[in-house]
Amino acid sequence: MYHRIIFLITGLFILNSPAADNFSIKGHIYDQSTEEPLSGANISIEQEQSGTTSDIDGYFAIPALPEGSYRLKISYIGYETAIESIELGSDTTISVYLTPVVLPVERITVTANRAEERRTPVAFSNMSRKNIEKRYWAQDIPMLLDELPNIHSYSDAGNGIG
Repeated sequence: MYHRIIFLITGLFILNSPAADNFSIKGHIYDQSTEEPLSGANISIEQEQSGTTSDIDGYFAIPALPEGSYRLKISYIGYETAIESIELGSDTTISVYLTPVVLPVERITVTANRAEERRTPVAFSNMSRKNIEKRYWAQDIPMLLDELPNIHSYSDAGNGIG
């Protein structure tokens, strides 16, 4: 008899415990222009120091949150950061579409100088396509270039392959 009363009281405590009032936020993160899922997007809750990342399908889940208002911050490199306000009173599922953005970088200028016979003051060799086709049979490219001046290569296997 006493065991049943204790069991009943324990059950009531479990049902009324704060864990029973916890909810989850689930969702998917997508690229707005292609609608492809974004794997590895960062999802964080601004009010708390917690969060998660999206999986390969863009899916994420943040479990065990008490009822209340939350602001999710969703960020991904190369995309504008999105802020989603959520009133959590039940399990919530959202879809977020991030807008691609061009990242500012310094300008890169690539220049090249072509060596010319009797005009360039350094040793160089030109290897023609015909010469490469003639000498290239089964060895790796570094072994083919080993015959040029100032080039050294080796093969771990010792046979010039691999």
